[in-house]
Amino acid sequence: MKSCSHTCFRDLINGFRHRFRWIVLPLLIGSFGPSYLFAQWKTESFELEGGWQAIYLRVDTEERTIESVLGDYPQIEEIWRWLPKALDQRIVDSPDNPTSGVEWQIWKRNDRANTSLSVLYANSAYLVKVADGAASFSMGIKGRVTSPTIYWRTDGLNLVGFPTNPSSPPTIEAYLSPAEVLDQLTEIYGYTGGPLQANINPQPLTARSSRLNRGTAYWMRTTKYADYDGPLRVRAAIGEGVDFGASRPTVRIVMSNRTDRTIDAILTPVESEPAPGETMAPQAVPLTRLSDDDARGAVYESFDGPITVRLRANETLGMTLGIDRSRLMGTPGDEAFSLVKVNDGDGLSEFYVPAHAEVASLAGLWVGEAEVTHVQNQLQRFQKDDDGVYLIDDSGRYIPEYKKDDDGRTLLDEGGDPIPDSDTELNQAAQVFRLRLILHVDDSGQARLLSRAYIGAVGEDRNGLPVFGVSTNQDVLLPKLLGSATRISAAHLPKETNLAMAGDFDVGGQLTAVLAIAHDDPSNPFIHTYHPDHDNLDARFENPLPEGVESHRIDRAVALTVHSEAGTITDPMWGTTLFTGAYSETVAGLHKNPIAVQGIFALRRISEIPQITSSN
Repeated sequence: MKSCSHTCFRDLINGFRHRFRWIVLPLLIGSFGPSYLFAQWKTESFELEGGWQAIYLRVDTEERTIESVLGDYPQIEEIWRWLPKALDQRIVDSPDNPTSGVEWQIWKRNDRANTSLSVLYANSAYLVKVADGAASFSMGIKGRVTSPTIYWRTDGLNLVGFPTNPSSPPTIEAYLSPAEVLDQLTEIYGYTGGPLQANINPQPLTARSSRLNRGTAYWMRTTKYADYDGPLRVRAAIGEGVDFGASRPTVRIVMSNRTDRTIDAILTPVESEPAPGETMAPQAVPLTRLSDDDARGAVYESFDGPITVRLRANETLGMTLGIDRSRLMGTPGDEAFSLVKVNDGDGLSEFYVPAHAEVASLAGLWVGEAEVTHVQNQLQRFQKDDDGVYLIDDSGRYIPEYKKDDDGRTLLDEGGDPIPDSDTELNQAAQVFRLRLILHVDDSGQARLLSRAYIGAVGEDRNGLPVFGVSTNQDVLLPKLLGSATRISAAHLPKETNLAMAGDFDVGGQLTAVLAIAHDDPSNPFIHTYHPDHDNLDARFENPLPEGVESHRIDRAVALTVHSEAGTITDPMWGTTLFTGAYSETVAGLHKNPIAVQGIFALRRISEIPQITSSN
């Protein structure tokens, strides 16, 4: 910036600065705090031409240098970043000799000695110098989406941009009138390209007819206090954006109507663009929202299309968003990124809220119940006469009914004997029978069925503080802290059960295992402590008897099939710390035929400790 450009720019700044006395005033739009943890990508477009113009950037490019961001735009010669929190008279007198930490940071192509700006920051205003005589062009900058923020300072210099509707920019008056910041003293200037020249570039704008273009920065001065950022403000109640992380089930967002009239907030989930250099967009966060249903009460419904919320004048409402983790693909640690676009019903504004989730590890201790609701019949059918009376053979026994083919011929087994026709249907049980389930899953996804588990202090760190763990052996726990430990037991399983299960413990997955109960195991139901016919000892109570004499081995083939979706489950923890599914078990050894039972199960994770401590 030299000669007339230098002088005109200095005069403009001085004219603003010395006519009014101000203090610093920050103005926030939908603040969610820094979003460095997110990677929701979006391209912002700017229409540029030769000379000077001002832009307002809403995406974060901090991971790339300005040279890499502007690689396709060699006609851009300089970029000046406005620092609204700084205040230094030196920059007014010498804007082409920037000083670090004052009102401007400057980048000059191929001039590192006079460059103090290396990356483009979100929520900042910039003056952009395009080579004189360059043809008009559209510049696209892809970056990570951040929540819109505007910083005002009240010394007369506000270089700001607004999250206006890109397809139909509103007038300055229409957008800012609810804030009551416009009056006869308000001055607004906009850049038009070409050299810097007082009242030409930038030139004064008329609030009633001039448009607030998205991505454009404007000089503004007002004598009135304002914390208005647009007709809507949307922010997370806690945390940064709609961030579910690996285990958070819900995020509360707060929507505020900043106007004195009723207005609609329109929220629409949208996908992120691919990251720079990539061709595929990241996995989207499968959002849900809490909704009140007259028939079902409070339920979580899919949030995959626009939602319109009507807000009365100056009203603030909350909305609870959830996540359907059954639709979240990948292995633990994989992430999903997307956006929630926010528009107002009057078509004035548009901004984006980042959403993030991580595929959770399911490692830890899971405890719950299976409810056996159906039991297989083991009934032999017998022949009846025309009057419904059972037929009896010569020895006085009922005559079995045998299976027949479609032509009425009796079916024979491999030995040539008729196959009895039995009732083996799974029928509704007279009452529900509940079984305690204890499951531990390690970091590799290996699930183990346990008959008991202890949660408590298993050691101490170097500072003497307790280290907590999960164990199947009480002796592992610290004796002095045993009173604070928790024991969980499943009485229907043998005492030392620690059985590896095959399969995947995940949404839509299945775990299977066969639990063998030896004929002499104390938990075998054939053994009666006080009945001599079921003690597995001979008539003299001296020698053990082999299997099959007084008691039999029992095999329990257990299967846990996790539901593939939450279904009617309204708990937002489903898929993270709550799993439901179908329970089935086939018991062999109790009856001459295996007996099958079915039901449902529910498991909750009560500890995320991924390993079982077996020794101190």
